[in-house]
Amino acid sequence: MPAFSFLAMQFSSFGLVWRLTATTARWVPAMSSAQVGGASCPVVHIVEGEELLAHTPIEAGLFAAVQDAFVLGVPGVARYDITPEVITVHAIKGGDPEAVKLFLWGSAVGAVLHLIGMWPLHGSTVRLPDGTAAMFCGHSGAGKSTTVAALGQGGLACVADDVSAIQFDAQGQAWVYPGLPRTKLWGHALAQLGLPQGQPIREGIDKYYVDLPLCNAPVRLSKLYELDVKQGGAIVESPIQGMARVTALLTHTYRPRFVATLGKQAAHMARAAHLARLLKMARITRPRGESTLPDIVEKVLKDCA
Repeated sequence: MPAFSFLAMQFSSFGLVWRLTATTARWVPAMSSAQVGGASCPVVHIVEGEELLAHTPIEAGLFAAVQDAFVLGVPGVARYDITPEVITVHAIKGGDPEAVKLFLWGSAVGAVLHLIGMWPLHGSTVRLPDGTAAMFCGHSGAGKSTTVAALGQGGLACVADDVSAIQFDAQGQAWVYPGLPRTKLWGHALAQLGLPQGQPIREGIDKYYVDLPLCNAPVRLSKLYELDVKQGGAIVESPIQGMARVTALLTHTYRPRFVATLGKQAAHMARAAHLARLLKMARITRPRGESTLPDIVEKVLKDCA
């Protein structure tokens, strides 16, 4: 592991300790407090590489360079050189620093989690009254973050938002590790929940960071809800059965294309099949464009009673 004597700050999330320098500390996510990582947590350094000129061509996607070293390209934003121990950020000179931050704590962190053998799912997770966790998955716009924020207002503690990092213990149980202590909500969701606007995630986008108190320890995952939308009709909850359970887990893996790039398809399929046997899984389908959030919250709370 490289030694960086210019450490400016550190905090923990996703079961890892993140160490930042005086220059990369400006990319720390908007959040009210930083968590303290345990001594046994793997450490990932975030350092700043050479700035790239605005016209520098950057190929989009995750690409293998050498064993255990990868390049994530985001055209017009940055190139991220990634190993299990270091993310080096080569930002576009004069570019949007909020965009650099957004992809750093999204796709780049997702690549690290895949690389070290953790499993990031594209889902938001809450701790249930029985001490286990329920995760809400779904495609963009399905309402994952909004549902979890509403459940938080109903008294359920959040574990992770948008990216939920899973690790299996020696007994094969799946644990979700606390994520970043903030969520990202669209303006209409803030209005629906009665929350004030926070910092915009990017210029010109009506989506904002909102502080989010988190659990301070991993929580065992017991339930998964897949959120979906349709045109018209009523809210419908139905069990996910058979191979559809495995398919749902594969579909809602965070950045699933990274799995193929890393050559981990076989291992990924095996753990999806294993997790599918452990969870209670259901699909909640709601009508598009209607205010159904209170009904979904009531349904989930009744399931957990």
